[in-house]
Amino acid sequence: MGAFAVRRHGLQRPGSPLQLILLVVVSSDSVVFGSIYVPCIEDPTLQFCVAAGYGILVVALLVAGFYTAAKDPSHPDAHKPKEDKVNATEGRKLGLPMCYSCGVYQEWRTEHCNDCNRCVQGFDHHCIWLNNCVGKANYRAFWSAMVLACLMLGTVVATSVGLLIESIVRSDVQAHLLHERLAGAPKELLPIFATLMLIINAPFCFLIVTLTLFHIALVWNRITTLEYIQLHNAYDRALDANSALPRIVDESGRAGKQFRPFPRSIDWVVFRPRRKKKKAGKISPAPEKKHTAQAKTTPAPLKDPAATALKSASEGTIGGFEDLGKAAKGEELTPPADPPSHPRFQCGAEGLDSKDVAKLLLTKIYQIETSKEPKPSSPPESQ
Repeated sequence: MGAFAVRRHGLQRPGSPLQLILLVVVSSDSVVFGSIYVPCIEDPTLQFCVAAGYGILVVALLVAGFYTAAKDPSHPDAHKPKEDKVNATEGRKLGLPMCYSCGVYQEWRTEHCNDCNRCVQGFDHHCIWLNNCVGKANYRAFWSAMVLACLMLGTVVATSVGLLIESIVRSDVQAHLLHERLAGAPKELLPIFATLMLIINAPFCFLIVTLTLFHIALVWNRITTLEYIQLHNAYDRALDANSALPRIVDESGRAGKQFRPFPRSIDWVVFRPRRKKKKAGKISPAPEKKHTAQAKTTPAPLKDPAATALKSASEGTIGGFEDLGKAAKGEELTPPADPPSHPRFQCGAEGLDSKDVAKLLLTKIYQIETSKEPKPSSPPESQ
């Protein structure tokens, strides 16, 4: 499938490796359970009930999983030509956001899936195990598949534990059953397979049970998986900024109850990064100052050339600029020579040497002094 091709369902090529893993686990469990576990059950009635119940669970799980993967949960207008889209006029009137990839005006909970490159109505999440999106069209089938997977894996794990304990406590009885019902089977066959089945199925059982509890909490709060992740990110930002916590919004846009994250033991299945709490620690002492090294590395402060020139002129230390010294002392000035024509004068006094700045100051001071007019004397006030 190309980079921008649209995936209509989970059975479309290329497939996902996780789909193959699921098929291998279900098929291997069924073979081992039917060929080894069921014959080792001593009671015929219990043997029939366990075999029939497990077979029904496997068939129902395959049907629900196949339906969830094969169902197209796309928005009704996602695959239609532009002129045949139903909600185009209504979406423009309501001011709904538009997906420019699909040309669909997105109603409430309609999202574009980047993995499938399509808009999904009632989007919940993209299931990597089924290689398909879970939305409004297949969410109930997804729920059925989760519950059936919990029951099937729970049956395998419970039966493995029971037969493993029985093979240790009643090893003679189990060895007789294996010899009678599985001709030529060694007595170590049951403990080995029970241990292997327990190691393989226990992690999957824990994962699917946690996922089911997570979706039960979602349904209880009337939110989707995507909305939970967005609300949790807003919750973390609100805690960091010490602002108001987010609230759950319904279809009408009305804010409902305040959002609270689920326990970490449940929401880890969405692989969402958790906000790290800042721990207050001890303040480390300030490092000791090394005066010798600092004196070597610290550059000398820059001197103001204008102040240096004025001070040097008043002290008579700049040769040829006695008039500037007179101006600094308040004495009478003589007309100065032309100031130095230097392009750096346009940028101020930064970077000029003391003599250039002295010439510039002398010119400015003389212009100010000569422009002053004597003030007329005010007539004496009459007594």
